[in-house]
Amino acid sequence: MPSPTDPGSRPADAAEGGIPVPRQAPAEGWLRQVRLARGVTQQALADALGCKRQACAQLERSEARGAISLYSLRKAAAAMDYELVYALVPRGASGPLAQAPAEPAAERPWAAGEDLPTNLL
Repeated sequence: MPSPTDPGSRPADAAEGGIPVPRQAPAEGWLRQVRLARGVTQQALADALGCKRQACAQLERSEARGAISLYSLRKAAAAMDYELVYALVPRGASGPLAQAPAEPAAERPWAAGEDLPTNLL
C-alpha cells in the first residue's frame, strides 16, 4: 500500500466527474489526522461544531475524498483551533500558463478591480 504522502492521484468523488485529486494529503484526510493528533474524539468535534457524531464522520470522509466544501473545512478547522490555508501551486514549468507574462507588472497599467501595485502605496 502506498504511503499517504506519496505523489500520485486518488479517485475523486463520482459526482465531480472523475477529476483526479492530487495525493499530497493523508489517505484518511487532514481533518481526521489533525483530530487524532490532538486527541479529540469525533463526538467532541461534533459537539464543537453543533452537529451529530455521524455528521462529523461524514465530514472526514468527504474531506478524504476531496469532496468537502471550503466552508465546512474552514468551520471544522476552526472548531479544532486551526486556520484553513488554501493555495493554488503551479505543477511545473510547462504549459501555456507557465510562460513569462507578456509585460512586467510594473510596466502594465493598473486596472480597476485589481489590488494596487505595492510601488503605488
